Amino acid sequence: DLTDPALDEALEVAIDAGVAGVIATNTTLSREGLDPAEQGFARAEAGGLSGAPLTARAREVVGYVASRTELPVIGVGGVMRGEDARALVDAGASLVQLYTGLVYAGPTLVADAVAATY
Repeated sequence: DLTDPALDEALEVAIDAGVAGVIATNTTLSREGLDPAEQGFARAEAGGLSGAPLTARAREVVGYVASRTELPVIGVGGVMRGEDARALVDAGASLVQLYTGLVYAGPTLVADAVAATY
């Protein structure tokens, strides 16, 4: 949910602190991209949203962060299919974390992600 200048500032702090890598994205407070039938449920709940609504933004942030640092970037968020993992790698992620997609797709998502990225 950070703006580009806020991402730059966070990255600068991380580099100054000597981190070994950066986890780019996780959840979002935004409710954009949800099915209209689910908007009411989502707006009633506080906290971060994960899964498919985060896919495009996660890819954008991974690309942005990877273009501004030599550090390894871990792409997280919205990986619902193997192709989503591939897109994060293509955007600059060195590693990809699966979670919500694993809940919905099961362990076959791991095989699909590996097949899509290698």
